[in-house]
Amino acid sequence: MYAKKYELAAELYREYLAENPRSVLALRRLAQIECYELAEFDSCIAHADTLLEIYPVDTAGVAVATYGHTMLAGRALNISDTTQARRHMDRIAAIHRYAGHWNYMNENYARAEYNFRQFIHVQPDSAYGYLRLGIVRWNQMRDDSALVWFRRAEEVDSLNEDALINQIVVLRNTGQYDDADAAADRLEQVRARLYPDSVFSYEPDTVYYPPMSLDFRGDTTHWTEHYQYGTGF
Repeated sequence: MYAKKYELAAELYREYLAENPRSVLALRRLAQIECYELAEFDSCIAHADTLLEIYPVDTAGVAVATYGHTMLAGRALNISDTTQARRHMDRIAAIHRYAGHWNYMNENYARAEYNFRQFIHVQPDSAYGYLRLGIVRWNQMRDDSALVWFRRAEEVDSLNEDALINQIVVLRNTGQYDDADAAADRLEQVRARLYPDSVFSYEPDTVYYPPMSLDFRGDTTHWTEHYQYGTGF
């Protein structure tokens, strides 16, 4: 009885979407019905993907897409198809990476933190999530926590320049100059390994700028507050 009810509802949403293919509400509700009620995961994911293309920070869309890919990853593992399982898990990471980026840019730091933590859960060996969590904490004026995440990024990827540059910024901002100098020495060693034919004759450009990392490079969100209310340099 209940299955019939949801099948009918799904069909009505599909008919509506045939005329209104970019309806966020219809896409969201159809994906939820297909995933949570009908276990039609492939169709659910397709509609959730369309929804997230339109509105990448849709909380319900991110949740339902994550659920669908998780269920299909589980099915793949049950038949020892690790390649397919990995594909679904990578897709989960990509969904949270993209949503986290846009939540961050919209200064919705709580949601961005959630997204990047989910990314780390799926891809714990990638420095990306740790760097992003550090940037989020920086913008929340939580320097100690930002430093923890930047150090974790260095642990995961010892040759990551951004992890070291960001540590130098936070350490100098909090008056930990000896540790900042040690991080600068490590950065010099990293650059010598990465660019053996180049000579870096200048100090890392970290004195007057906030942490800069990957596609957040150049961001200056809340830098004024840090400068005015932090310990300064």
